[in-house]
Amino acid sequence: MSHPLEAWVGIGAATTPVFSRDGRTIWHLRDAGLPQVWGMDRDGDNARQITDHGEKTWKLSRCPADERLLWAVDAGGDERHQLSLREADGSIRNLTDATDVIHEFGCWAPDGSRIAFAANDRDERVFDIIVMDIATGERRRVLEGNHILTAPAWSPAARPGGAVLVVHEDFSTSDQRLTLLDIATGAVAGVPRTAPSRYASVRWDSTGAALLALTDAGGADFMRLCRIDPATGTATA
Repeated sequence: MSHPLEAWVGIGAATTPVFSRDGRTIWHLRDAGLPQVWGMDRDGDNARQITDHGEKTWKLSRCPADERLLWAVDAGGDERHQLSLREADGSIRNLTDATDVIHEFGCWAPDGSRIAFAANDRDERVFDIIVMDIATGERRRVLEGNHILTAPAWSPAARPGGAVLVVHEDFSTSDQRLTLLDIATGAVAGVPRTAPSRYASVRWDSTGAALLALTDAGGADFMRLCRIDPATGTATA
């Protein structure tokens, strides 16, 4: 049995779920083709649409300190994502407005005062890591890259020695590296590895003593959830 094209492109999806701080609301991306930000009660009732950009939204994230939401949106599928913020009172404002630049959201500071993201504003061929103060909009370029970089994880407040970003360096689909960047000093330290490896969904543990990630580091045939020692690079499944 054949089906019209409209039936296929109209298939909807709900992705990227994140809980509100009180656990009563599930924020998520929903709809076919051009997903928007939605909220619903955790039992599935009271669904409500939050955004109506007319463009695809991406990278939904909730502030760890409050109910602010952040997402990315491009124009016409050009993947030159701009970052938008929904304040706790429901108002929405743009954090970036350089439409010729790709902004790749990375992570929140634990207290919600700053975010880290990658951008190719200095040179469209490469990405740098930038830290932005949410209240003032002030930006600081904390690392200049020479290829593709992202900043997936900001160390927890419990970590001694100050705030450290995990920087994910992508050389190819099978060759990636993790680097630790001290935000205050700019000092960088590579996480050791014995061979080209893949890393995804990188996070700090609650103490800041270890990293959690999907990886095939250590010669594994497949990516698996591991605890990674930042000093040695040892990945334990």
